[in-house]
Amino acid sequence: MNKPNPLLLLLSLYALTPFAHSASFDCSKASSPVEKTICADKQLSDLDELLLLSYKKALVGSANATALKAEQQAWLKKERNVCSDKSCLTQAYTLRLAALNEQVATAAPQSPLQPGDYLTEKGWGQLTITQDKNAGLRFSIEAMGGNGHSCQLAGAIHDGKSIPDEQDAGGEQCVVSFSAKGDNIEVTPNSEEPCRYFCGMRASFDGLYLNPGKGCEPSALNQTREKFKKLYDKQAYAEARSTLQPLLQQCALTLDWLEIDWIRNDLALTAYKLGDTAGCQALLRTVSVDANKTDDELRNDYPPTDFDNVLPIVKATRTNMKLCQGR
Repeated sequence: MNKPNPLLLLLSLYALTPFAHSASFDCSKASSPVEKTICADKQLSDLDELLLLSYKKALVGSANATALKAEQQAWLKKERNVCSDKSCLTQAYTLRLAALNEQVATAAPQSPLQPGDYLTEKGWGQLTITQDKNAGLRFSIEAMGGNGHSCQLAGAIHDGKSIPDEQDAGGEQCVVSFSAKGDNIEVTPNSEEPCRYFCGMRASFDGLYLNPGKGCEPSALNQTREKFKKLYDKQAYAEARSTLQPLLQQCALTLDWLEIDWIRNDLALTAYKLGDTAGCQALLRTVSVDANKTDDELRNDYPPTDFDNVLPIVKATRTNMKLCQGR
């Protein structure tokens, strides 16, 4: 009996799935020959999207997310990026998809919840799990939504579930489930309506909370920012830059957009002090879009509270852009 062709099975799978037919990366910024080849071919673009979904699933269920990330980087460098034609890329993607899907299928069983700080992708939510003196687990969640709306809730965890403190006395109880996914934790409310009691209209707290890794925890981030400021104030600009720069690479997944823009501005100003105007301009490139708009245009783009939060960053960016351009 002939074995089924794994490529045909994969192509059949994504053909029946309502994905947008585009690569997992921004094709407008494709620079390498491999990226341009992928963006120019619908089949390769869809395989790239499918691979990203499989990788994310494998990452959630992995017992060692750091090792999986390193493995994925090695595949990109040594297998995908050495290809020079569609046939090679198709084979590389097919084999990697099969390997990732096997990891998803054989994921380790759920592990116990571990105390610590967990952050959502893009940093809009923070989950803290602690062990109290009675050997039980407690949690607290703070999450931000649009226009300053937020969620705040806390409570004891028993058998992976919690009835948060200070419930709405007149309604159905909110029950929150916590499920370990490798190093991360999935947070799910039993039903949306009773749990909305803890949130503003534009905010929610459910989702995957990631273990941010060493140095990216909220307390560690604050310590790094404080160390950077002391070094900058002492005019130790090179050391200040080497202290803050790693956050953009190591912690980018769990930093919120406002924090990333502040870090970019701090590093840009430090680069200017070091005479590195090209580096200064490069750091501000991603935040210059808003800076090139008028305040009235920004008011139309952002809800009132978000506008208040972004305006100081925009003003700093405008000033730093002038410095970097020698104006």
